[in-house]
Amino acid sequence: ISFHTVILVQSKEITPAEIIFFIYFLLLFSSWFFQRVIIERKRIVKEKPDYILVLFFAIVFLSLIPALINKVYIVNWFRELIPFLTFVIYFIVAAEVKNQKHSLLLLSVLCAVTLFFAAKNIFLYRNLLSGARYFWEIASSRQVLGEIFFVTNLMLGFSFLSSPLSKKTKTFLIIFTIIIGGSLAITFSRGYWLAFILGMFILFFLLNKKEKISYVTYMFIFLFIAAVGAYIFIGDIFEFVGLSLAERFPTLKQVSSDISILNRISEAKGILGSIKYYFAAGAGLGAKFRYFDIIDNVTANTWYSHNAFLYFIYKLGLPGLITFLLFYFSIIKYGIQFIKIESNIIECAIAKAAVALFIAMFFLSISSPQFYQKDSIL
Repeated sequence: ISFHTVILVQSKEITPAEIIFFIYFLLLFSSWFFQRVIIERKRIVKEKPDYILVLFFAIVFLSLIPALINKVYIVNWFRELIPFLTFVIYFIVAAEVKNQKHSLLLLSVLCAVTLFFAAKNIFLYRNLLSGARYFWEIASSRQVLGEIFFVTNLMLGFSFLSSPLSKKTKTFLIIFTIIIGGSLAITFSRGYWLAFILGMFILFFLLNKKEKISYVTYMFIFLFIAAVGAYIFIGDIFEFVGLSLAERFPTLKQVSSDISILNRISEAKGILGSIKYYFAAGAGLGAKFRYFDIIDNVTANTWYSHNAFLYFIYKLGLPGLITFLLFYFSIIKYGIQFIKIESNIIECAIAKAAVALFIAMFFLSISSPQFYQKDSIL
């Protein structure tokens, strides 16, 4: 997981470094699989979500057949396959994370990766701001790497802050959430902002009465210290950055004039036009579709879709989308059941954050492809 800091880049393409990394990753998984299944003779497919994910993998690999029928280059099919292979981490985590110590170790790695992205983004943004001469440059200097990591860790942070933990732990969590919150803010990504707000709203309702009080208290502390910290960090342009951030939300109401939203609507119309021919079995990974790109004023021919639901139907057919959603919602169901019976504070806090995150990501996938985006799968 930590090595993903090297290969996760904000791009719609699969880079050579990623291909090399995933070959290496598959070799490691194969070694683990051989040790556990062949030598130790232990099962890795036990629960209902496990079987559904195996079925989904079968559909993904079988997409090679329609891809070849539709004359998709095998290299293009393989490039789109690579991100899906990250899902095999699920089996390793399910098999090897057995207690609180293991869970905290996994969270520590996730925390370290997120802080790496946060430090990089904040450093780059601060440097770009120092050379800004116009108001529009504040938003255009946005740093978007690791958006979903920031949303995930903020939900985990507030879930832990709402739990009865030590003051030392909560002091660290406040500092951590402020850094991550600032990193999410400078992405200027409205979709992830909304996902964060929705996730936090859901998290609130998953908490008990005492936890809700702690949640509200630490939210106010977070907002106050974050505002003071931002003022110290960016100094005389604090007001302009604040105005730039505030201007991003109202544009969501202006669908008819927001070129970014209009372009995604145009993209959705383009892929819908192609779906009607392939909704049963899909066109296969690597298949492309056409749409009119309003921003560049050209007809684009692309494999990438911001709407993950339409992507799955077009590439894998309705069976692919349905199978994946069955897996997705079975995880949410298991999480809710776990929250009701689990007494361990740490494990319960993780489960609450995970359920809130999964629900938020479901809606975010309408405009941002969480189901197959490299960092989101991780």
